[in-house]
Amino acid sequence: DSGCRIVVESGGYAYASIRLAAPQAPQDGATFIAHGRQAAYGDPRIEGILRDVAPGVEPAGDVRLWRRPDRPRAGAPPASRGEPAAPASCVALALRHAEQDLGVLHILSDDEAAFPPEEIELLRELASDLAFGLVTLRARAAEIAREAALAEAVRVARQRSQFIAQMSHELRTPLNAILGCAQLLDHAPDEAVRRRRLVKILLDSGDHLLALIEDILDLARIDAGKLELRAVPIRLDEFFESVSEISRVKAEEKHLQFRLALAPGLPVAVAADGKRLRQVLLNLLSNSVKFTDSGAVSLRVSRVGADTPAPGAARHVARLRFEIEDTGVGMNEEQSSRLFQPFEQVGDSARRQGGAGLGLAISLPLIRLMGGDIQVRSAIGRGSTFSFELDFPVCDDAA
Repeated sequence: DSGCRIVVESGGYAYASIRLAAPQAPQDGATFIAHGRQAAYGDPRIEGILRDVAPGVEPAGDVRLWRRPDRPRAGAPPASRGEPAAPASCVALALRHAEQDLGVLHILSDDEAAFPPEEIELLRELASDLAFGLVTLRARAAEIAREAALAEAVRVARQRSQFIAQMSHELRTPLNAILGCAQLLDHAPDEAVRRRRLVKILLDSGDHLLALIEDILDLARIDAGKLELRAVPIRLDEFFESVSEISRVKAEEKHLQFRLALAPGLPVAVAADGKRLRQVLLNLLSNSVKFTDSGAVSLRVSRVGADTPAPGAARHVARLRFEIEDTGVGMNEEQSSRLFQPFEQVGDSARRQGGAGLGLAISLPLIRLMGGDIQVRSAIGRGSTFSFELDFPVCDDAA
């Protein structure tokens, strides 16, 4: 339905234009073949002929013939080389199939005697064949669209099934640890060191299980549009120190360096949903640690531009820029495009273990809910950088 053109040549030139009945069909200038050379030709005379001839193709008929009423006057300068002369005749044929109007086929010629009755009959058959071809193409296009939609639905269903299987495994692992430790504690002798080790496993497994359940609930809240932010005053130094302590432990377990860089000039305190901001930062940092085998993972925070007045309040708004950079395996463009989709995990199968793949799918809508967006720069073998900017009302201090 985007329109098409057919150009043929005989003698001087001939021009054929199919204009479809669809509203989105283009109505741009003509294309001519003149003496074996093609040239864009937007002459208003041509468009005028097409407009004049097309209305003549009424439902009662399917052909209309037009011939130039006047001949070029004697001594008129010839058309410049490569430029076609004005058309001398035009035939318009309706494109119809099964009582459906599909458009009009125009054929123009520089021969005033063109299109005798026997040629028009042949052109009528051509128009009929073209109409049938258009219907066939549209039907095939609709079939391809249906097949693509079905394939996409199957792909999403398969991803959901894989996610459910993975999530079942993730939930079962800490639960088995909790039950096993509880049984050991029930039968173990009263040994303080052994009990403390088992209790630590219980606590770690319980925290892991709780985090998985919270991720599932957050994803459900996001899908339902019921996730709300609760901004409270937070001290940035204490906030980033707590985030860095958790991330540093995970990085050191893989013998990686963890770097926290707070630029000068950051506010002492801001009003923010500390729980959700911490969740996003830890998700991004955990992802960087997971896909980094050597080198470092860094968190950089800086102030961007000048503060702006907060609407309806005496305090100002500061824009902060967050950057999480790693020296990991990196990603290609195809992997980056799928990174924040639910039920998607990029990378090899070994790196997909130990997670449900929900962290980044939750982080992006959280950042957008806060008024920002996550940008990703990555290349295979060169690591990745995640960045986003958010506005925070500045507070004098926080308890």
